Amino acid sequence: AYRLKKVIRRLLDFARTKPTALTELDLAEVLADAVSLARLDPRARAHPIHCAVPERPLVISGDADALKEAVLNLLFNALDAVARGGEVRATARQDGDRAEVVVEDTGSGIEPADLERLF
Repeated sequence: AYRLKKVIRRLLDFARTKPTALTELDLAEVLADAVSLARLDPRARAHPIHCAVPERPLVISGDADALKEAVLNLLFNALDAVARGGEVRATARQDGDRAEVVVEDTGSGIEPADLERLF
């Protein structure tokens, strides 16, 4: 598991150094790929990751590797935040003419005193 985590980290580092290339892609497929990688993380054994994507493609223009990296970071943050027995949900959906990815966890959230320091 730790070897896989290192391989994923190296892939993400590689993706970060390559130039951004906008192409037409399926956001639901990017999310499903990111969830598959995140499920390899040892923390995902204790905290299941549920993934919901629509049946039809969510076609957008973007960089698949950069989007996958962003979603993976959100999933890893959620795995860090969730309490024992909790779970993580990742959803891709259409909202009018927009497509969006939502990552949620059952963790306690951010302390109100820390909210002002987020950004």
